[in-house]
Amino acid sequence: MERPFDLILMADLNSLNKGFLKKTLDSYSMEHSHPIKYKGISKIKTISEDIAIIDKKNLRLRHGEEKLSKIFVKIIKDYVTEKKETGEKNPKD
Repeated sequence: MERPFDLILMADLNSLNKGFLKKTLDSYSMEHSHPIKYKGISKIKTISEDIAIIDKKNLRLRHGEEKLSKIFVKIIKDYVTEKKETGEKNPKD
């Protein structure tokens, strides 16, 4: 399998509250867990978007459902537009 994914969606942590983010990352660090950093090089289309929220009670990063829904709508619209422009049909059609 040359390309197992069509798109990678990563959380952009820069938009989060810096104080809570530091506490949260310190909490993860105690478990030897660290964020994955995107270096801008990938064979797979990768986008970094504001999709994360901080669970302040447990100091955990979570996917924001409302944030994700907005990004998913954009991704689907872009996909449909691209298919219309190229005249490409969905393989299931």
